[in-house]
Order: sequence, then structure tokens, then C-alpha cells
Amino acid sequence: MSAFKKFAKLGVPVHKIKNARLKFDPSKSDDPLSNFFNNDDPVVPLHFSMKEILTYTDTIFNHSRLFSKIDTNSYQFHPSGFSLLKGFIYRLVLLFKPE
Repeated sequence: MSAFKKFAKLGVPVHKIKNARLKFDPSKSDDPLSNFFNNDDPVVPLHFSMKEILTYTDTIFNHSRLFSKIDTNSYQFHPSGFSLLKGFIYRLVLLFKPE
């Protein structure tokens, strides 16, 4: 799955770069970048706006029971957040515990 599809599935605000072209030939095995790309899942050049990313992360952290915002660039882990996380993991282990 391409990075664009993964970001879109998570709701991350990324945008495709229009009119972008590859500067290498992924079909040639001697090309140094050929092993990094899958021809079945083409490379999609992306860009993002810092303002959109900051809004996205603020939304995630502001609606979280594990973190609270201290100031513009700082978040704090709630002391009660650990017990919430521990309880979730405990229930998850019980759910998948082999019999």
C-alpha cells in the first residue's frame, strides 16, 4: 500500500504533487533505486502543509484520554492514562489468551 493510501486511511492531510515525473527507470535492475519501489504500487509524490499537520495532531491529542496539551508545542501524559492503557492491554491479553 502506498504512503498516500496509508496517510489517507489515517486521515492525515497530505496532497499529491501534480505533474511530477520519475527521474529514474524502476524497471531497470541496475538502477540504484529499483529495489525501493514496487511497480504494482507506483510512487506517489506527496506534500503537506505544516498548518494542516499541526491542526491534525492537535485534534488527535486534544481528544485523547492519555495526553493533555500544556502549551503550543508540549503535551503531558496523564497519570491516569497509564492505568487506562494498562487496563486495555490486560483486557486484550485476556481476550486473546490461548485456552
